[in-house]
Amino acid sequence: MLFGADAPSTYCYLLAAEKHPDADTWGVHLLDASTRGLAPDYTSADAALGLRAGQKTAWGDTPRHGDVFHILHQCETLANPLGAPARGARTRREKLQAKLGKACSPKRDGRRTAGLKRLFERRERLVKSLLFLLRVGLPLRCWPPPSLGYGLSCSRRL
Repeated sequence: MLFGADAPSTYCYLLAAEKHPDADTWGVHLLDASTRGLAPDYTSADAALGLRAGQKTAWGDTPRHGDVFHILHQCETLANPLGAPARGARTRREKLQAKLGKACSPKRDGRRTAGLKRLFERRERLVKSLLFLLRVGLPLRCWPPPSLGYGLSCSRRL
């Protein structure tokens, strides 16, 4: 299927059922659209080689931009499964903060307070590390990292 549209106006200038979306097929259809008056200032397309070559044949040096749909789709595919663990980590952090607040009362034992504080700081490092990885988009080969001391090896994969 070959499809071409003007995004701002949603005008469809090409819709054709073709078995082979190669450069020649795209080129013929785009040249036909050009003879009917289509002269874009620039185009946006995915990385399909046939489409890109057809555009070059039909429109020469007209600027060609990449699309963002495929990149966004890949990022959403990664981010969606990580959303639930991140929300769970935030909930656990909030519960630990509440426990720490109770433990810091003058009635509590100082050793228990110190233990809860260390546990809270360890969890906080875990949450910050996870949020950093989500923000920069690094692949999570193993989680949590051994440096956080949770006793899990990198052979575990998400």
